Amino acid sequence: MVQILFLIYLYLLGLFFGLCFKRWVPFKFIAFSGFLWGSIIYSIVMVIIYMSGAVLNTSSLIVVLSITLIAPLLVLMKTIKNGLSKKEWITIFFVLLNFTLLNLLFSTFNFSFATLDSYTFLRLGRSIAFEGFNSNVIESFSAWGVLIPMLQSVSVNLKFDYLVTLQFSFTISFAVLFFYFCEKICFGLIPKRNISILIAIISTLLLISTPMYILQSFYIHSNLTAAIFLFTAIIYCWMAISENNNFWFIFFILSLIGVNLSRSETFIYSVLIIFILLFTNRIKFRYRMFIFLPILVAQTCWFIYMLFRLETGTKILNPLKIQIIIIILLLTIGIILLSNSRILSKKIFPILDKFFLLPFPLVIFLLVLLKPTHMENSLLNLFSNLLTFDYWGLAFWLVIIILISKAFATRLPIETFLINIIVSSTSIIITLVFLRNPYRLGWTDSANRLMTIGLPIGIMLLAVTMSKWVITLGCNTDVDKDRV
Repeated sequence: MVQILFLIYLYLLGLFFGLCFKRWVPFKFIAFSGFLWGSIIYSIVMVIIYMSGAVLNTSSLIVVLSITLIAPLLVLMKTIKNGLSKKEWITIFFVLLNFTLLNLLFSTFNFSFATLDSYTFLRLGRSIAFEGFNSNVIESFSAWGVLIPMLQSVSVNLKFDYLVTLQFSFTISFAVLFFYFCEKICFGLIPKRNISILIAIISTLLLISTPMYILQSFYIHSNLTAAIFLFTAIIYCWMAISENNNFWFIFFILSLIGVNLSRSETFIYSVLIIFILLFTNRIKFRYRMFIFLPILVAQTCWFIYMLFRLETGTKILNPLKIQIIIIILLLTIGIILLSNSRILSKKIFPILDKFFLLPFPLVIFLLVLLKPTHMENSLLNLFSNLLTFDYWGLAFWLVIIILISKAFATRLPIETFLINIIVSSTSIIITLVFLRNPYRLGWTDSANRLMTIGLPIGIMLLAVTMSKWVITLGCNTDVDKDRV
């Protein structure tokens, strides 16, 4: 029961934080996404505490939990003068009740799935709770992400084995949020509520019925959280741009922090999104400073901290690689600071935006030439896992068909945006194998599980495409194409 209370705490923490922005973002979004933000905010607070050298016992942890929850509540009391309406209270009660009952159900009937990787996450969480960020923990961070171990570390002080339904809590929160944004984006294309709801239902069912998605809803690992927060980051920045509402960028920043905390290599995806947004020139310079720099500075500080604490490192990250990463991040910061110059904003960025995807197949082709057997085996195994086995069902067949069709058709801005993310993130997964053992057949292959990152983005692209088909069939043609 204690672990259920902790998961409820994370939901309330995220809810209180989100309600501080109720005047600027939809209330339903805040109510549905509370657990996601609570998880990130809690992890950020704990990372800062452990970086200071502290080690928490049960009493000090409860103090930290209380302060962390009270802080947004105090801000909330000042920002919401008229309180919440009866309908809003009912929505919160309904969401929290379902969240609690589902967690109780799945903690009673434990469907947790674990491999050696899973035990490594749990062991790392216990090491954090007992010893803080010692050298062994920091070295483990160079191969594993921070988010799942940090959340699981609470089990030591709160006296239970591990958070049985942590992965499921992410899954159910994301499924509801995916439906919400899918319907919202489709409704922007076809202003007929019943049709947009139908498309959102079909798309959400495709997502949650995909075998690998179901498996990862109970598999103790970090691929699912990386996929969730990458997707939410993409959607929030798109909502900010399309609605001209900069408050969405607050959740965009938190999402990218969640991406960075999920896995050791996922900082690549956050840098990728920043460059995609930078090249489009759709965000004003003064906003770039407040949106991009906090993410990049936080990343840089974390890697500098790891560099000074790391001894030998691991195959994924060692001191030399971390130094290279820090240089890349500093160069990215420099580009952001200079991005308002005429030569960059007017001449270079438009070209890079137009030909953004061109370097990726060229780099992959070069890597195949350098390691032909290694890369060919990896590519064959990756696409065999996606298309010829039952791990993904029809999901990636549909996504690939849509991607091919988009190459020969006029695209809406949101379609181009999603395609750039899908193709570039998949190319990065393919490129990373050059530095490691070849990818292999089987659901446990890391590239196969990492493709979870592309699944919700691809299904959202499919939903947008279905909406365009409805428009083509003449249901409604009153669409603001510049907005979507």
